[in-house]
Amino acid sequence: RLAGGAVARALQASEEQRQKEDEANRVKASRCEQLKAMLEEEGGQASAKPKDKIALEIREDPGSGKQHDLAGYSDAQAKELVREAFATALPSEDGQMVRVSFIVGGGKAVRNKYSETLAKTFGQALQDLGFTQDSTASLTWESGGTFKGQHDTQRNLKLVHVYPRMTRPDAGPEATVESVGAVHKRLASAAWADFIEEVSPWTKRRELRGKAEALLPYLSEAVEEL
Repeated sequence: RLAGGAVARALQASEEQRQKEDEANRVKASRCEQLKAMLEEEGGQASAKPKDKIALEIREDPGSGKQHDLAGYSDAQAKELVREAFATALPSEDGQMVRVSFIVGGGKAVRNKYSETLAKTFGQALQDLGFTQDSTASLTWESGGTFKGQHDTQRNLKLVHVYPRMTRPDAGPEATVESVGAVHKRLASAAWADFIEEVSPWTKRRELRGKAEALLPYLSEAVEEL
């Protein structure tokens, strides 16, 4: 009887361990499938680079300090530029606000290069994204999501300065940086809610999408090794 009881307990423990492993396998597989679904859902808009050349320059280097000349832009092109450049927050690499400037008109010498309604259309497109016009806007975080006009009297040009919505760096330069491999390993075994909370922004923002795409093969390999 004693021997039979020990065998029964061993079999029960083995079955419980098998059930735990099966559940862990299902969780890992579901992570992989969930990330795939999130990438596909956000795919079209998140992965596509801006078609407008100026919008692409802004997304890739918002702090360049360059003045973007909109000579020859139609109102429709200006609206699309604004949407592609500023619909989502720009990352701040150094924790500083940036100013993105546009030439939208000028005096007699250049007036025929710009649509008469360009400045108004540009400002309205920004307002449609929730930006507000603020003549006191400056290079501060409080000015994120604002814009203002300026008449450059020396060059006789009309400018619009945009202070975009931006995301601060997650950590300071002295903070410990978690390696990519460590991040992947942690997320593969993280609680479901923590996993979704961390990877969800990666699938929704073009500049972070590469992180999600790099994680996916790791999760797939982890499932295959089970």
